[in-house]
Amino acid sequence: MTVVKGSQSVFLPAPEGSFQAVCVDEILMMDQQTQWGPKDKLRIVWQIDATATEDEFFEHFGRQPTKEEAERIIGKRYNVSQFFTASLGTQSKPSNLRKLLQSWRGSKVTPDEDANGFDFEKMIGANCMLQIIRSDPVGDKVYANISGIMPIQKNQPRMFPEDYIRQKDREQKQAKPQQAAPSDDPDSDIPF
Repeated sequence: MTVVKGSQSVFLPAPEGSFQAVCVDEILMMDQQTQWGPKDKLRIVWQIDATATEDEFFEHFGRQPTKEEAERIIGKRYNVSQFFTASLGTQSKPSNLRKLLQSWRGSKVTPDEDANGFDFEKMIGANCMLQIIRSDPVGDKVYANISGIMPIQKNQPRMFPEDYIRQKDREQKQAKPQQAAPSDDPDSDIPF
């Protein structure tokens, strides 16, 4: 969770633990520079079923939040994200993205998806369980890293996004938070 104030930002990382989550965004970034040259990247964003508290803010920053920080952070769900090279790799040499999708769905990427590509829009609104581990401090920053993902239980109530505007919609002046629907078939074993 980030609050921007002038040129400074305040970032409160999600807590460690296992949380139900809902996918709220997928952002394709073309031609990003990497140490191996330009690559297309995909950022997947989830909202977890945990909200920031004043105690967590104080524990992390050693102070109470300002009024603006409290309005933007306290009582709001945490957002966590992960970047991937935008490639599924192959069945024999799977990419990290393929491994994540297969763990999330609880099934392999289909031959049709391999041949025709995977529609990442299907992930929006899909629920999962995320295991989050905080990083060791990098300078003065601590990050919430996703260390595991799996499908939710079949009859578990689904989460819906709250107070989130998708990246592609942020440019519109009158954008409103989207309430992404879960997969069309709530009884399906594969969420997308």
